[in-house]
Amino acid sequence: MARIRRKLKITGDEYNFGGGASSGSSTSAGGFVKIAKGHPNRNNASHDGFFDNGSTITIAMDAGGAISEKDQYIYFDNAFETGTGTVTYEFLNGDTALPAGVSWATNTDGSNTDTGEARFYGTPSAVGTNSFKVKVDYPYGSAAEQVSMTYTLKVLPTGTTPIWTGTLAPLIAQNVTDPQIIVAGPTTNYSGATYTLSNVSGFLSGVNPVIDSETGAVSVSNVGAAVQAASAHALTVTVDLGEYGTVPKTFSGNVSYGDPYGARYFGPANYKQNQQSSLALSLGEEDTYHNPSKSSGALRREWNAPEDTSPYYLNDTYGCMANGGYTPSQSFYDQGGDYYKHGVMGINPTSTQIMCSASNHAYVSGFWVVPGGVTSICAVAVGAGSMGCFQWSADGGGGGGLAWMNGITVVPGEVLQWCWGLGKSVEASNGSYGGGASWLRRHSGGANQEHILFAQGGGWTGYSDGSPNGKNTSYTGGVTVSGLTHWDKGNGYAANNQRDGGGWGVRTEEGSPVDDGTGTTFHYGGGAPMYSGDRHGMGAGGYRGNGGQTGQSTAGYYGGGGAGYDYSSTHGYGAGGGVGLDGQGEKGGRANADPRANPNAGSGYGGSGGNWTSYGFGSPNYRGGGGGGSGGTRGAYGENQFTGGAENGNGNGHRVGGLHGGGGGGSGTSSGGGHGASGGLRIIWGTGEDGTARSFPYTYCSEKPSMKYNGEH
Repeated sequence: MARIRRKLKITGDEYNFGGGASSGSSTSAGGFVKIAKGHPNRNNASHDGFFDNGSTITIAMDAGGAISEKDQYIYFDNAFETGTGTVTYEFLNGDTALPAGVSWATNTDGSNTDTGEARFYGTPSAVGTNSFKVKVDYPYGSAAEQVSMTYTLKVLPTGTTPIWTGTLAPLIAQNVTDPQIIVAGPTTNYSGATYTLSNVSGFLSGVNPVIDSETGAVSVSNVGAAVQAASAHALTVTVDLGEYGTVPKTFSGNVSYGDPYGARYFGPANYKQNQQSSLALSLGEEDTYHNPSKSSGALRREWNAPEDTSPYYLNDTYGCMANGGYTPSQSFYDQGGDYYKHGVMGINPTSTQIMCSASNHAYVSGFWVVPGGVTSICAVAVGAGSMGCFQWSADGGGGGGLAWMNGITVVPGEVLQWCWGLGKSVEASNGSYGGGASWLRRHSGGANQEHILFAQGGGWTGYSDGSPNGKNTSYTGGVTVSGLTHWDKGNGYAANNQRDGGGWGVRTEEGSPVDDGTGTTFHYGGGAPMYSGDRHGMGAGGYRGNGGQTGQSTAGYYGGGGAGYDYSSTHGYGAGGGVGLDGQGEKGGRANADPRANPNAGSGYGGSGGNWTSYGFGSPNYRGGGGGGSGGTRGAYGENQFTGGAENGNGNGHRVGGLHGGGGGGSGTSSGGGHGASGGLRIIWGTGEDGTARSFPYTYCSEKPSMKYNGEH
């Protein structure tokens, strides 16, 4: 290591060991040598601080474990500038040999060369305490400029050393009476361990951490209406191990106060079974069918995929894996299969293994209880896509609409009713067919049973392009829709059949409207565009406005899905892309920009986007399906231009729309048609790391808490 010149006097104020002052005090007037424990580079993960001359280092560990790199290395620098020095040790407890399993190594530094080094290392096997005086002899310094330190190794019975697996909780939820664990207790085999708390700092007045003296867990209770951006907090837990002494552990980090950071998703990305008909769940049954640990509704980013619109990044562990819901069974849908690696998310292009229904406007509905501490939520819904047709020259289906709202006031324990639509399965020809709607409404709020937001399914509705308020309940999941005060079909209505796009509506009295930058405030959503020829499937609606009337291979709008491609009339036409529910995505077919900079960021590519001869691995528009918007999945392609075959052979029903809400593709001469994709609903709540409330379309609305704006690392 290169020599590091510092001022000669090194004190406990200048260098701290292990995050705090060392247990010994400086006894040298000069302190000529700098001493580092662990790796000498302070930016290395195995560096464990500097300490003073005369200090004592105590290492406690279990028998049978190796002395960690952090605890075994002791580096001395700036001592050997003009001559050779040595590092030695002597026993302090009357021993004549090192403990079993422990070895000593030293590197004697010569003039102007590397760093002096000494270390105790190995795997101690015997329980006991051993202390050593480690000395550095530098022939050119005065007696006051020589250094020494005491190294104490305490070997405990196996399992005695406390092991912590958590960190200080990043958020304390407001308005929660019950205890909130902010530090989980450690594990130890020592039966008589007791725990104390000290050095508490940073907590708001009235928020008082309390430790369980038997488990070591630290909690806070009776937290009032506390809202504060993240700030520095710290506390120390000390474990008393009786005859083995005490072990302190300091926890520190930035902690915010407010509604807890959480989300709940209802849709095919976490659904536990195939679904081909309507299903109404009773209160408390939602976990039986929807895995609550999977709360994301957008795909994780794919490798080397410029067409990828996901707000996430590769391998950041957030977002849905490709088969996050219903897992296909066919061997060609394995990890290396084209369809899997290009965006399957709980949907499978066969007539028997797909979440869609032979019935119009089918749905899955149920109830959700607002968790403790949650006083405000945001929600987004996407309606299901409609079907394509399998008779020659028949058309593809329309995509579902999208609606979202922020700042919806709720009460802990309140019950809300939700619904997500099932896609419509393939039919022979054009007709009165449509996918199911997705929505959220009040349920237990006294007289208020109004719908908060409503995302219409693609295709025929039975009530043309008007608002669903008060319409036949067979189109709306068996519930009479009421309370919507804004309704927008956009350009999605023309044929009053399966080719129409879904609209969207909200109750404007609820929630917090957004500002479009010109002073106009409103609740965003996006209607899906209507069909416009060529028998391709249509994409789902976007986050920040309605899609236009769209031809084949047209990119999506406002973060929505793209339209399928007419590659060949033989094996059918590409289906439309879906849209993800974790907020507006990054880049896309209309704008390579983050969503704050451009309202069209995250839009799915059109089915013919990209190079026909060399598709990139992970391309969402692979072989002519409409690209998914904002982390949605691509639609299934028609004919494969490389081999002449179609998706999953030459049968019908395989040109399925992308999740969520993509419309199925239409037919060719030999085969074709595809199912519409299911819709979905996602609810989020809480604040981000800097205290900013979560909100659609792009602020802390992903499942990555450190990503303030979608698309950031």
